[in-house]
Amino acid sequence: STLYLYPNPTKGSLWMVTEELELPASINIYDWSGRLVWTHEMTSVYKSPFEILLDQIGVTAGSYLFELRQANIRLVRRFVRM
Repeated sequence: STLYLYPNPTKGSLWMVTEELELPASINIYDWSGRLVWTHEMTSVYKSPFEILLDQIGVTAGSYLFELRQANIRLVRRFVRM
């Protein structure tokens, strides 16, 4: 399964693109110390790309880990918020 995040680095919005998403799925964003900053459960129809407004969820400047969990799949990507 593929997972793309763009733009990276980003100044505000982060877009998630994945070819296949098996629902239910969850998105978790962790700061570099491993603290969970934001989580989102995806239980209904998913439209790609999916926009995450970082300003609205309290993600400040720094490096983060983006985790997508679905069924038996865990995809992790790094992104930078400027």
